[in-house]
Amino acid sequence: NNKDLKSRELEVRVRDELGVKQQLVTKAEIHDLEPHIKPFYHAGVYYPYARHARNPKRILLKLFDLFLKKGGKFNKVNIENINFDDWEELSYNLTESSLNKYKSNVALTILGEAGPISSSQYPVGTIFICISNGKKTVISDHKMNGNRAEILERAANKAQWELIKFIKNLY
Repeated sequence: NNKDLKSRELEVRVRDELGVKQQLVTKAEIHDLEPHIKPFYHAGVYYPYARHARNPKRILLKLFDLFLKKGGKFNKVNIENINFDDWEELSYNLTESSLNKYKSNVALTILGEAGPISSSQYPVGTIFICISNGKKTVISDHKMNGNRAEILERAANKAQWELIKFIKNLY
């Protein structure tokens, strides 16, 4: 139904901003494109230049290797305890600390409440994303819905989109 497609408006808008060619399609248009799919859909988004990979993890690992070969630095840090009240400020401080400590080109921090119960003043689903290269810093807050696993996945996906936008706006 239209509500399902409406929930994808942010994704459609972000892809528009990134220059991704896409077209909203009706149920009839989907049937014309893929007549053998069971018609459980109401509308969709068609990406004429979309490609699929059999092993996206392998592609990601190759990109990661290239990143390292070109001088990029990667450090994974696990945070076990957070006692700060202002998570926007905390996400900024963590990102800047990462840049300084690890001499990274870019640092990204995701901080939030994934649930199932809140451990802070923030409701479950509240996510802060901070990205910085030392000269430019962007902090955004988001409300994610779903269970813990869904919130974690959505936060990671959102952070990827935010990172793409951040890098795109540098050049």
